[in-house]
Amino acid sequence: MGNRKKPVATRAVVPNGTRRKRTAAQPEFVPDSDDRHVPKALRGIADVTDDAIADLRPLWGLTLMDDDHDGSWTWRMKPEELAALLRFLKEMERLRWREIWAQMFNSKGGSHRKHHCMPAGEICAEAKRRLDEIGLGEQEELFRFRLGNKARLWGIVLGRTFYPIWWDGDHKVYPTSV
Repeated sequence: MGNRKKPVATRAVVPNGTRRKRTAAQPEFVPDSDDRHVPKALRGIADVTDDAIADLRPLWGLTLMDDDHDGSWTWRMKPEELAALLRFLKEMERLRWREIWAQMFNSKGGSHRKHHCMPAGEICAEAKRRLDEIGLGEQEELFRFRLGNKARLWGIVLGRTFYPIWWDGDHKVYPTSV
């Protein structure tokens, strides 16, 4: 019982292998030996032991959910939206990360990745402000799941775990001409 090893939160692993630079103005992040960052709220929770997550199934963590926000997007969902989100997450956890990253969709502009990382600098001003308010302002990249024409689930991937931050049912975090 006393010989249990504690999980070590060390590396933020993102699908495209991007390395995050450490700056002195990032007190809410815990750097690891690879210069990547783990949000302080996830210290001791995010157990990342290696970079081989592509063949692992995703896990879900709720520590970073911004359920207090009630602006252009909100977690206040209609029952059918919640049911659809839960079905989607159930579907995704049957896949491996490699299969999730490989999913594509077709649009007028061609074929695009369905689920992918987005630079945090490209989201709307309200979302950038909100990241600052919740202590994630130094996050350089967010991951988003596409759940249909407009609906998106935004969060952070650390190791094999996706930490949802926002439910964006109307495509407001990263507005386009959808």
